[in-house]
Amino acid sequence: YFIKNKLNIVSVGRLITVKGFCYGIEAIRQLVISGFEDIQYLIVGSGELESDLQKQIENLGLKSHVKLMGSKSQEEIIEIMSQSDVFLHPAITDNDGRQEAQGLVLQEAQAMEMAVVATRTGGIPDGVIENETAILVEEKDSVAIANALKKFIEDKELTSRFGKKGRKYVEKHFDITNLNERLVELYLS
Repeated sequence: YFIKNKLNIVSVGRLITVKGFCYGIEAIRQLVISGFEDIQYLIVGSGELESDLQKQIENLGLKSHVKLMGSKSQEEIIEIMSQSDVFLHPAITDNDGRQEAQGLVLQEAQAMEMAVVATRTGGIPDGVIENETAILVEEKDSVAIANALKKFIEDKELTSRFGKKGRKYVEKHFDITNLNERLVELYLS
């Protein structure tokens, strides 16, 4: 799935409103428009918004940059995450007021030394160290998401530093062996 010399960005989760994937896709459009061609965004998961998101990708002319991967096994998810540079979690509060909890997938991403871009919503800020393991932005702000991703595109050293710090943070605060099993349960639920 991966293209060398590109920034590989990944999101994992059900394709539902609260995940905010449409804002992630829009952020990729902002980057491509401003000349950042060397990016690829993979969204792993299935759900009710699949056809809407596919239409958005096609309408924005992003088929060569954004791919909906569908459901994957635990091994496949780990393989995809291990080859990605940045984990994007553009979650939002939906119309019923539902929000993401702490976001177990964020711990998994940090455990795999991925830099994180996420929204400041629900329990997400409690699961990362802002400006050390993750750049947090306001929800529904695709320009802010694009600007955060741009920092990692322009500075590989920063991406690596955030990833290493994320791994240390998770080792200190979470039981990594349980994360994989819990991630799959969460992903399949």
